[in-house]
Amino acid sequence: MAVPSIVIFFAILGILVFVHELGHFLAAKSVGVAVEEFAFGFGPRLVTLFRRSGTEYTIHALPLGGFVNLVGMQPEEVHLENGLMSKPAWARAWVFIAGPMMNVLLALLVLCTMGIITGRPTGQLSNVVLEVHKGTEAARVGLRTGDRIVRLDDRPLQNGNELIEAIETHPGKEVKLTVERSGETLPVSARPTPELQLVPAIVIDKVKAGGPATKAGLQPGDRLAALNGEPIQQALPKLRKLLAAGDARGEGGKFEPFTLTFERGDQKLTLPAAAPLNDLTLHMDESALAKSLKLTLDDRIMAVDGKPLGSQEELAKALRESAGRPVALSVERGTSPVKLAPQPVPVALADADEVRTVGKMGFLPGTQFRYNKSLTESISDGLDEFRGFFVLLYRQAADKVLLKNAGSVLTIYRATEMYREVEAGYTISLVANLSLSLAVFNLVPIPVLDGGHLALLFVEVLRRRRLGPSVYRTATAIGFAVVVLAFVLLMYFDVMRWRSGTPLINL
Repeated sequence: MAVPSIVIFFAILGILVFVHELGHFLAAKSVGVAVEEFAFGFGPRLVTLFRRSGTEYTIHALPLGGFVNLVGMQPEEVHLENGLMSKPAWARAWVFIAGPMMNVLLALLVLCTMGIITGRPTGQLSNVVLEVHKGTEAARVGLRTGDRIVRLDDRPLQNGNELIEAIETHPGKEVKLTVERSGETLPVSARPTPELQLVPAIVIDKVKAGGPATKAGLQPGDRLAALNGEPIQQALPKLRKLLAAGDARGEGGKFEPFTLTFERGDQKLTLPAAAPLNDLTLHMDESALAKSLKLTLDDRIMAVDGKPLGSQEELAKALRESAGRPVALSVERGTSPVKLAPQPVPVALADADEVRTVGKMGFLPGTQFRYNKSLTESISDGLDEFRGFFVLLYRQAADKVLLKNAGSVLTIYRATEMYREVEAGYTISLVANLSLSLAVFNLVPIPVLDGGHLALLFVEVLRRRRLGPSVYRTATAIGFAVVVLAFVLLMYFDVMRWRSGTPLINL
């Protein structure tokens, strides 16, 4: 019998908050701060389990984590010998930071062991449906999270790259999908929706020193132009396979020669066929056409100067006719129609070779999982994922999309509901990422959060005397208002995204 999503949701939140409060509890005990109550859950008290060393251990009605009630937390209670406010600044700082530290330790434990327990995501796509987007062809034909698409017409599909390639090459054409669902095999007829898609610019981030890429003269900022002489606009499916494999090995380990051509201004540079792709770190950027016309990679071009488009050829014709003068594009961005301010079309880009027509079904494929061979390997991969979380956090902050991607408990519930239908590793990975997110959020310097308490302590140390009770109370009131406002806004935006059908994972 499957565990209901709501039970998994409460279990996840309960574990995260409980571990956080356990950190405060243990730190308080270690510096001699008395703890009146260590509670599991919130709301009305249901039962007192026992009392030990002056602390009551209790269970409350709402199973959402817990709380610790420390002695002497009020700013004027500096006279209580075993109270928090009577302790020196370093001891109070230790109590405050211990909660986030426990969340970090929980995330590390999960990430470093999941490789041998549930397997870990590899970053390579699978042919399993992870999320079905509302109002799309996938939703119309009844695809569900957890479905495995094993065949398109007569073509067997082994992974997500093959699945995407097969769908993209059939825009507007009826196809027969073979779907495995709960042990049954189901035939599904679908017609991938034609969509004008911007081809991203693929740019080098880093080059491994001393490798073939360095010898070829490649540098960060060089742009990928062709694969085996074929323009990258047409060679994207082949490139996906290469990037997924990490080298030029095909099926059965057979070497498949390839040549990558990069551009740097008017200069062309070629990477030898034998060079491993892991010598390079690549990222996708807006194309030159997208930057000129103020488009993003997620935009779907619907009309030029109010005239609807049905194909890449129609777009190319419209841009050629508009070369050198401003045009107004109508696009769909996410799930919302947007009319962009007129922008001039560069003559050099007016052939629209950076746009292609592809088939889209409207679902997100999942990722492949693999098990680590040993605990050592699992720990090494877990540490890499741990570092990756903070790298991604930094990039989102630098790109100013961190707040846009933030979510409330509604997002957590939607993710829980989706992940319970697929690999257990998704849910375990969610626990680790939420635990790290909770640690980072609590360290934000807003009074009422742990980071706010640490910030006030820092001011106290600089002043070499304590802040007055009124300062503490005012700062805490303001911090509480900010946190409540943030919670309400996140819930509002989450409800709007949910009602509009905005994908939970929008890549």
